[in-house]
Amino acid sequence: MGGSAGGFLGVFEQRVNLLRKRLKDELDKDKPIRCRKTLKRIIKEIKEWDDVLKQHRKDTKLCSIVTG
Repeated sequence: MGGSAGGFLGVFEQRVNLLRKRLKDELDKDKPIRCRKTLKRIIKEIKEWDDVLKQHRKDTKLCSIVTG
């Protein structure tokens, strides 16, 4: 991923925060009204973005350790 994705890190974090807000809103609904497919899709997307963020942070730490 390297340094090119560093500028987009804030955008990715914002996306995760918006998804978590949507998830919370969906879970606040009464159980019969909840859309199970939406819940699964939101959770899956949050996990994918979290993996991207974790990997980028890990790569950034390695780069700073090597260069610093």
